[in-house]
Amino acid sequence: MMFWLAFALRNLRRNTRRSLFAIFVVAISAAAACLAAGYINATTHAVREEMIRGGVGHLQIATSAEFEGVAMRPFEHAMPAEIAAEATRAARAAPGHRFALPRLLGEALISNGDLAIGVAYAAIDPKREPSAMPRGLALVAGGLFGDDPHEIILGAELARRLGLKPGDDVTLLGSTTRGGVNASDVRLVGIFRTGVQEIDLRTAYVPLDFARDLARTDRVSRVALLLANTAETEATAARLAAALPGLAVKTWRELAPVVEQIRVMFIQQFTVFGAILALVVFLSVMSVVLAALMERVREVGTLRAIGLGRGRLAWVFLLEGAGLGVIGAVLGVGLAILVQIGLGFFRVMLPPPPGRSLPVPLLIAFDGWIAASVIGALVIIAAGAAVIASRRILSLKIVEALNHV
Repeated sequence: MMFWLAFALRNLRRNTRRSLFAIFVVAISAAAACLAAGYINATTHAVREEMIRGGVGHLQIATSAEFEGVAMRPFEHAMPAEIAAEATRAARAAPGHRFALPRLLGEALISNGDLAIGVAYAAIDPKREPSAMPRGLALVAGGLFGDDPHEIILGAELARRLGLKPGDDVTLLGSTTRGGVNASDVRLVGIFRTGVQEIDLRTAYVPLDFARDLARTDRVSRVALLLANTAETEATAARLAAALPGLAVKTWRELAPVVEQIRVMFIQQFTVFGAILALVVFLSVMSVVLAALMERVREVGTLRAIGLGRGRLAWVFLLEGAGLGVIGAVLGVGLAILVQIGLGFFRVMLPPPPGRSLPVPLLIAFDGWIAASVIGALVIIAAGAAVIASRRILSLKIVEALNHV
């Protein structure tokens, strides 16, 4: 085996320029594949974490009707206090849980005295929620909630349109559980920005106790659960569903389907991109091996004349193609690692994507599994190209090969 491997590598050195060209093509293809796969991996992971730690959580517990979102009266499908307490206890007893966060979700009008804008507010635990969901409360001005329950945190676009700054007082006008209207003055303590303009315009956070007083209720819309390990989401959801048969438990995949849609879109794009790279590598290696074989037809005839079979010679050519694939793919993975390190060091930013107002960093995160998959695929493609290229030469009769000019 080692003899034939050395023999194949020696053949690659016969025409250094031709072999280097094939290695260059394979290396560039490997680097491009690793960087593309790393971009998809980093982007989907970033979007997932943005959703989970931006407010969705790993799991949410509520009534089935609450998740459907159709109600004739405000807070009609919210959980009564005793059921919400039971759900919170079950969530906090789940293995691997970090935070169990009760929330009351509602709609209100916020006014500065001259202008009123409709908002969707989330009433949260003012002490636990900011540390559990830091990406949902990424403040650009002011601070978090203090001890006064009459406080509010607004999105940056909403604060801008109302001409507000931290310390200003506003009026919040909301519905009660019986369909009445209640109003209260609150102080703006913080301004956050998610980068999604619609969210920054229509979202507000208030303390849970204040929202209950405003709505005249003790109900809770949902209990959000944050886990230590995302991989435990499905197992924890199954345990909670069994422990809380009267309630619905939904995972982040169900609550934020956009994450899976983005992943599928990227995979489809990468499939087309990968097929193009595979074709380029296949044709490049095939042309290099075929050109080399056309110069070695008489040599092939001589080797067959002294007893080497077609299978053994095909094995040698396979090793030559695989050698080109291994060398090029390893160099390409090394190049991709350098590019990944460089992008992390210089922190390259991309323009804001559709629907967002902030630039996003260009992230690349490919691991050993991606690198090994790319190397394996390119080696197989290169070896296959070499074998296919050698079939015509190996099909010649010995006399024809020896007389080839």
